[in-house]
Amino acid sequence: MFLELTSLLHLTTLLVPIQCVPASKDIYPKIVILATITSFAWHITDESFWPLTVADMMLATIWGLLDILYAYKFHNWFVLMQVIYLNTVIALIHRFYEKQKQTLNRRTYIANHSLWHVLSAAKCVAVALLLQCHPDDIGQ
Repeated sequence: MFLELTSLLHLTTLLVPIQCVPASKDIYPKIVILATITSFAWHITDESFWPLTVADMMLATIWGLLDILYAYKFHNWFVLMQVIYLNTVIALIHRFYEKQKQTLNRRTYIANHSLWHVLSAAKCVAVALLLQCHPDDIGQ
């Protein structure tokens, strides 16, 4: 259950409102929630239900692309490069842990992947902080 619970840490991203788009039109919080719930569900199945595997990876990709889109559309190139860097590093760490999955016992995998959840959630909050717009800029 530790793996499932640490996946929910990604919801802390919602504590950082980005405010670049009017709330009624902003899909960012919806993607955060959907991606997190899907990840939670995937872990409940012990990562064995392939449709959830596909959905989890697709939603993670969509979230990352949305980060890049917001950085590109609402911020300067420096923010864009930081967002790309942070997302790339966390994706590479995830890939490294997933490649080890078959060679590790389940307890070690759970510990490693749970640690990755903590790092990933921290990255998501950091990216949301980078993406924040001033409330007066909404819709511009």
